[in-house]
Amino acid sequence: MNPQKTLFFVFHGIMHLIIVAAAKQLPISRRAIFSIRENMRLKGHVVDSFNSPSLTSCSHSCLRNSWCSSTNFKKPSKENDQGTCELNQHGFLDEDAEFQDEQGVTYSMFLKRCDMTGCLNGGSCILDENKQTFKCWCKAPWTGERCQNAPRSCKDIRDSWDSIGDGEYWIDPENSCKPIKVFCDMTTEGGGWLLVVNFVTNGSTSFTRWTLNSSYRAISNFTSNKMGITTKAMQDLRSHLNFTQLRFHCSKKQGRTFHVATVANSSGEAVVQYFSGQTNVVPTSCGSFQKMHGDNSELAAQCERWGHENRYYVGKWGKENQKREQRLYDRAAFVKFKYYWYLREDYWFCDDMTNGTISSPGDFWKIYVR
Repeated sequence: MNPQKTLFFVFHGIMHLIIVAAAKQLPISRRAIFSIRENMRLKGHVVDSFNSPSLTSCSHSCLRNSWCSSTNFKKPSKENDQGTCELNQHGFLDEDAEFQDEQGVTYSMFLKRCDMTGCLNGGSCILDENKQTFKCWCKAPWTGERCQNAPRSCKDIRDSWDSIGDGEYWIDPENSCKPIKVFCDMTTEGGGWLLVVNFVTNGSTSFTRWTLNSSYRAISNFTSNKMGITTKAMQDLRSHLNFTQLRFHCSKKQGRTFHVATVANSSGEAVVQYFSGQTNVVPTSCGSFQKMHGDNSELAAQCERWGHENRYYVGKWGKENQKREQRLYDRAAFVKFKYYWYLREDYWFCDDMTNGTISSPGDFWKIYVR
């Protein structure tokens, strides 16, 4: 066997014109690269064979067909005669691929380039010398052949990539190539928390009126500080993410902090199902959550007195027969006449039952899922 000789051809000029003419069949860029083996033929993969005047012309024919992986070109035996072009179709060729020595035949493998279609989201096109092809190197957290796929949740980012701490990230809950920018808490209890409700005061004793959004994609509006979604939107989001935890966090600088997260047991799951609209049964409070960092609330300490089911002080989340779409906001957790989680028009309670303590910029109500 003759020593292998590998060359790289970069076609410009007239090649560019031919590529552009073929763009309707195969989206490609100004140049294409081939790996060349002289006096060598690949056997067993020929799909089409025809006369061709030159190796360049044969290569053009390969570029016009999206299925074409490589060519065998046999030089014409006489001057001004036609050579023979064979178009091959195959995947990755390993050491067992059947090559045959043949004088005057040139094997050319098309190095499929990612810059023909482009690497998205800041990805870079690099050469994989082992597989003799180009591929996209994607920046975290993007994945996919063209770096087109975003992680589906903040937890995915935490589990699969090195996060950059709390802040903005892109996720694609439906894996639809239509990602949305969201806020991820990457530090609290291991991180991976997706912010789905965010209300922050400006220090006024009254709060600007707001409307709950019926699409979960509205969670991308977290910077507005008036971001809330309906129970139906929560249900839609859970159908894509299947989150298993909720975290409620409110704080008043001149009051107290209520900060709890549901736990990973059947009691915690019942809470998630209730606030995601999957059941109308008000869930038991005690044993369904754990206190988080900074909690100094009376509410978290008196779970046995929460809620309403036929009567008050029954140890339940929420209020029986509460309007479905307002469950997250209207007395999600409360002890009657004492301590409330309550966001509704002019009611802004956090472990209290008065608006009088809403006087500090930065007082907030937030809900996360994980």
